[in-house]
Amino acid sequence: MKIQNKKILNQKLCLICVSIAVMSLFSGCAPLKKKFTRKKKEGDQQQKFVPVLEPIDYEVVQYSPQERYHQAYSLWAVWQKDLLLSMEKKVNSKNQKYLLDKIVVQLEEMKKWLSNDKKLKLEDVVLEYKDIRDKFQNAVNLGNIRSVKRQIESNGKKIRLEFSFKSLDEASFVKMETQQ
Repeated sequence: MKIQNKKILNQKLCLICVSIAVMSLFSGCAPLKKKFTRKKKEGDQQQKFVPVLEPIDYEVVQYSPQERYHQAYSLWAVWQKDLLLSMEKKVNSKNQKYLLDKIVVQLEEMKKWLSNDKKLKLEDVVLEYKDIRDKFQNAVNLGNIRSVKRQIESNGKKIRLEFSFKSLDEASFVKMETQQ
């Protein structure tokens, strides 16, 4: 009996395999091929390239000296904050030199938009930052970093008190015609 059951089971299994093979032969690969072929999107056919024939000329925006000073002051404040954070976290000196260079650049930009009396006062602070930058060029030791940080903080306080945008009046800035 066991042999007969195995024969019947083998015959049924063979019949199922043959019927699957016959069905796949008659149905073909069309549904499978259709499933994996890329179809073009209808929206791409309607969109055509339209060249720009007449460019639009925009007005050159003229910023006042106050606006330019305010932007340079804001950037200085960000670089100053980043420098102090990098000194607290003891980031490598290369990054700190970069931040000091950016601070000096922004202070020079602020100086361009100030009148002569304020410009001279800011020049003193710029020279102090340049001295600090030179100290960093000469490999500052760990004991000296605290004093340098205090010097940077005091310079920042001096700039916030004397050169913040709110503390300056209209006469502190250069006239629009003189600086273009």
